Amino acid sequence: MKCARQHENYRSYISASGVNLRTGPGTGYTSVGTLSKGTDVMALCSNKGRNWEKVRILQGRHKGKVNWVYDAYVPVPMEPSTR
Repeated sequence: MKCARQHENYRSYISASGVNLRTGPGTGYTSVGTLSKGTDVMALCSNKGRNWEKVRILQGRHKGKVNWVYDAYVPVPMEPSTR
């Protein structure tokens, strides 16, 4: 799935537990797993509506995967002290 809106890549984290990692930008796409609160990610781009982020997982069992996460769970910019 291509990104509609490119932005500068930024490092962030998942802000809640059980966040779905999806094959595309929406709940109609298949969940390929869930992410734990605090999982480090690299945000790569967003969809046209800017409510889904394409991310690269930087740690854990999904490390290296590139999939989509609802953007409310990917804070900008990364603030380690708020985890």
